[in-house]
Amino acid sequence: MTEQDVIDAAIAFHHAGRALKAVTLLRRVLGFNPTNHNALRLYGVFLRQAGQAQASIPWLERAVALHPFVPVFHQDLQKSYEALGRADLASASYCRALLAEIRAGLGPEDAPPHPLGWSPEPGRTVSIAPRGQRRDPVILFVSERWFLLDPRRGDSNCLIFTIDGRETAIPGASVGFFVDDLARGHGLPLDSLFARAVAEIDPDVVMLSPQVNGLLTALDPSVATLAGLKRRHGFKLAVMLYDMADDWGVAPVAPLAGLVDLVVSLDLPPPLAQARLPGLPVLGAWSPVDGALFHDDGGPRDIPISFVGQVRAARAAFLAQAQEAGLSIHVAGGQRGDAPLSLADYAATLRRSQMTINLPLSQTGGAPHVKGRVFEALLSGALLLEQANPATEHWLRPMEHYVPFTDAADLAAKARHYREHPAEARAIAERGRDHVRDRLNPAAFWRAVQARLG
Repeated sequence: MTEQDVIDAAIAFHHAGRALKAVTLLRRVLGFNPTNHNALRLYGVFLRQAGQAQASIPWLERAVALHPFVPVFHQDLQKSYEALGRADLASASYCRALLAEIRAGLGPEDAPPHPLGWSPEPGRTVSIAPRGQRRDPVILFVSERWFLLDPRRGDSNCLIFTIDGRETAIPGASVGFFVDDLARGHGLPLDSLFARAVAEIDPDVVMLSPQVNGLLTALDPSVATLAGLKRRHGFKLAVMLYDMADDWGVAPVAPLAGLVDLVVSLDLPPPLAQARLPGLPVLGAWSPVDGALFHDDGGPRDIPISFVGQVRAARAAFLAQAQEAGLSIHVAGGQRGDAPLSLADYAATLRRSQMTINLPLSQTGGAPHVKGRVFEALLSGALLLEQANPATEHWLRPMEHYVPFTDAADLAAKARHYREHPAEARAIAERGRDHVRDRLNPAAFWRAVQARLG
């Protein structure tokens, strides 16, 4: 048995109420490999659930130290600190790690200023019309500029899916308050800088996009600062969430429940998104992909079938089953991992693919959701092979815009069929491409957001 097989068995025993057997198996894994972060994390979780919150913390901290940007690890550590009345410690330790990562080896030449990024530096301004002269509402986006704070990994999801797309659809009405760029140059906290930005820009909407760890931390303006500025300037407060299917993905909303005017989900359609936050104003939407980067250029498609993205354990197991069923799959990485794929190479791989596979389960293996890759693949003109799920069916029609599959054997059979019938494959791919381009574009997305904000 592999280490992951033993961990999976421990989870099954834990769910069956056999806690002693579960922790015994985890100890076996850690005895062989003390740096297995999944075993460390689960051992800490099981201790806390057994009422041993204090004992759980060293194990969870070891998992966090090994992988400091895994959201659920920080969520688990926070729960243990909360059980001891010290939730502040989890946020503080994470922010120290973030700031160290932001500053490590990144000079100005590595991360030149973004044209839409607000800055307190003299001579660097973003041209925004005064409130009474605006044609469109001005949104101040509070987010990371770089994916996982690292310029080598490319732009953050907020920059790709929201700021760039909105600027294309609605020019001159978007400004980024990029917390990683600002923290690198000015340190933490950023509340005073955020107050200056709000005073200078006078935004109609402030949109938070806490995506690095799924939690509000010292990188974000404090709740007290947001509340005070909201009263003083009268802006509406929105929160953009990318992973509402996971519990950690909705965690940023809890401290803002009395302030937030709209929660926008980029992975769950209505009513699935609303069910995750009952009683709050929620817009279930899609990822508004910018067609300037993801498009069908009519070039050669020399990759028969691809999988593009991070290969987590569950995905690796499924892809192995598909390959055992006879599929030869070109596997390329995503922005995560030790060897991240650049955004340009990621987009080029999709443009070169005749077919591409998407596995829609959330990071923790929970409910299926619709991530940006679905729309990126379709806009790029590849035939999308998507594991069947109700979330995708809300936006796309099976066998008209994409091809659903149930398991690895079904995937292999359908991939072979469309390799042998390229005209059928091309027709579905073109219908999917045109549907996203015409109906699920950034302009439609921002009209929906504006309609809900009023």
